[in-house]
Amino acid sequence: MEFVVNGKSVSFDSSKTALTDGKRHLSYRDIYVRINSTVSILEQHGIQSVVISCRNSIDWCIFYLSCFFCDKKVFVLNNQHTSEELIQFCTDYGINAIISDSEVEFNLSISAIEVPDVELCGIHIVNRESLDEQLCDVSTILFTSGTTGKPKGVMLTYENIVTNVLAVTDYISYSSKDTILIVKPLYHSSTLTAELIAGILCGATLFIYSEGFNPLRILQICNQNPITILGAVPTMIASLVRFSAKYKGGLRAVSISGAYLDVKLAVDMHKMFNCDIYHCYGLSEASPRVTYLDPNLFINKAGSIGKPISGVSVILINENGERIESSHTIGELAVQGKNVMKGYYRRPELTSRVLSEGILLTGDLGYRDEDGFFYLRGRKDEMIVRGGLNVWPSSIEDAIRSLYFVKEVAVIGIEDYFYSNKIVAFIVLASHAVSNTDNAKQIIAKACKKHNVISPDQIEFTESIPKSPVGKIQRYKLRELWLQKSQAIR
Repeated sequence: MEFVVNGKSVSFDSSKTALTDGKRHLSYRDIYVRINSTVSILEQHGIQSVVISCRNSIDWCIFYLSCFFCDKKVFVLNNQHTSEELIQFCTDYGINAIISDSEVEFNLSISAIEVPDVELCGIHIVNRESLDEQLCDVSTILFTSGTTGKPKGVMLTYENIVTNVLAVTDYISYSSKDTILIVKPLYHSSTLTAELIAGILCGATLFIYSEGFNPLRILQICNQNPITILGAVPTMIASLVRFSAKYKGGLRAVSISGAYLDVKLAVDMHKMFNCDIYHCYGLSEASPRVTYLDPNLFINKAGSIGKPISGVSVILINENGERIESSHTIGELAVQGKNVMKGYYRRPELTSRVLSEGILLTGDLGYRDEDGFFYLRGRKDEMIVRGGLNVWPSSIEDAIRSLYFVKEVAVIGIEDYFYSNKIVAFIVLASHAVSNTDNAKQIIAKACKKHNVISPDQIEFTESIPKSPVGKIQRYKLRELWLQKSQAIR
């Protein structure tokens, strides 16, 4: 049995398990049959574009792969939307149909389509609009995770995705012997391309985790199944490390991406997993993978995001738009390669701000060391200017996170008359934390001095820190909370 990808035939062992969730098990022959059946249904109803808004499931994978292999345009959203919101989304963007979780109820005017062998998702036709010409060469429109509160539709072409997938499978060496545990949401760019599509094209088995993130459950799955590869974000890894004694081994590789990786956490996870760890960097606009760190250098170059993957180049740009050649000089990372998006859907002005002549401005600031390895310092829009000094939230967070009584920390800048911005740290205390918060503040100040970083002007102890579904800190929500509290005090 074979699929045709990028003009080449990819063969599979038809009897091998392709997708499982621990209860259902579909072989490559099974998914081939289901994909063909789904494609026939889409063609029969004249559906050219769909929006997928579902929780992780085998059905999600079948629907997406069906669209991917037969050139249907897929708008990928998270699964937090109501039926009314999804219908409005389709109306606004001219999308033909909705693929959503079966429990989402639609009114009777929205016709449902029967799809054989589908348990958890359903198709609902919204309109019969013809395809937007802007999408002719586009495969997938991914909506960003929204750490700024304003998600954007990233248009990725078939070439964008396939070239990125091939580069990923080249450095991590996926094979048909692998079982990949998918714990991140499938609507996350790295899960979709570097795990789902990459895994299928290599004939691997994909274990689809659909429950809420539970570190003990994840470790149980790893212990009870032949899982060889795990992809996660730093917040997930931090939770797993807390229960390292429960892990019995078996993974050959862990891929970590999606947010800043603390050096101490890097050391702890290396000790726990004792396998190849790939620290990666990317963004949805780049399909998403841009760089990776060779696992053999994970400790010696701890904190580095490595070097560009095959077919991708990365340069640093200063505030004047000039290329930075020197090492250890901070600038904005700019990416060039076949993985770079076509643009933002129906957002030409926004596209022109970040994309010019095939070069993508990432909005991420970092530097390159003398050996050519890249390091991140933070988002351009997250840098805090305090009293004329540039302050990096990640540096302060590292210092505070090193304290035994700190479970989580996030640092933001708040406009201030005297300093331009004052530094506010939101801290979640560990269960064994100090009971005297005044004493905790003194210890935090000493830790910051020890790490040679500015101590926060104000510390807020909180029960939780808002994050996106893939574990990225949503600093805009912290600012909103701060403003609400400030207004309440007034």
